[in-house]
Amino acid sequence: MADVEIGPGVRQIDTLLGGWERVTAGYLVEGPAPVLVETGSQSSVDELLTALDGLGVAPGDLAGIAVTHIHLDHAG
Repeated sequence: MADVEIGPGVRQIDTLLGGWERVTAGYLVEGPAPVLVETGSQSSVDELLTALDGLGVAPGDLAGIAVTHIHLDHAG
């Protein structure tokens, strides 16, 4: 599961914590000023960037990044 639409304009991106599927996720709020909610851990960077690229979103396109709390699986 790379990404799945969970609501209008909201996509869940599997960040593959430790290589495990469906453990952690980031959320892309799509639109003219897209926002990423949760980044996942540092080991999730490649998976996250690949998923964003597949959705046509470059890191520089993001209007912001929201982190709900500071645990490594949310904001590594």
